Amino acid sequence: MPGWWVGHAPAGNPATTPGGHANAGLAHDITGPLALLALAQRRGIIVEGQELAMARILRWLDGIQHSDHHGTRWPRWISTAGPASTHGQAPSWCYGTPGIVRAQQLAALALADEDRQRRAERALLSCLADRQQLAQLKDRSLCHGVGGLIRTVQRVAADAETPEPLADWVRPRPRTLP
Repeated sequence: MPGWWVGHAPAGNPATTPGGHANAGLAHDITGPLALLALAQRRGIIVEGQELAMARILRWLDGIQHSDHHGTRWPRWISTAGPASTHGQAPSWCYGTPGIVRAQQLAALALADEDRQRRAERALLSCLADRQQLAQLKDRSLCHGVGGLIRTVQRVAADAETPEPLADWVRPRPRTLP
């Protein structure tokens, strides 16, 4: 089990994660520390073992990712029963692909890993093209709604190798009155 394994259930229902779980969410577990380590390194704050820790987290994320014709995405958590489903989940920054992508993009920038950066940015574009995922967003909130998704896309676009496709997604569009 990875060092970030916890013995409790993520949603208060122990039946969903017998024996505990490891969470992939940016606000809820390991990609938050990954983003922090990457941001610190990008600002010149480096401690012994920092790059090794980032590499270990990235390897774990690589091991749980799911890729198919819809793109690349990650389960919210894994347990001894296996990974949570990657289908039909909201593209929230706190738990979903957008936040995991942002943490990976930051780590890629800190580690000068251009290939990982491109893969992360492509995963976000695939997420944004998936109408099934977008339909899960029910409000404008920051955590689980459109607000958080838009802000995450803006941040990824600001650091993207090719920002135009992402910037186009969040650019305000003219509205016509009926």
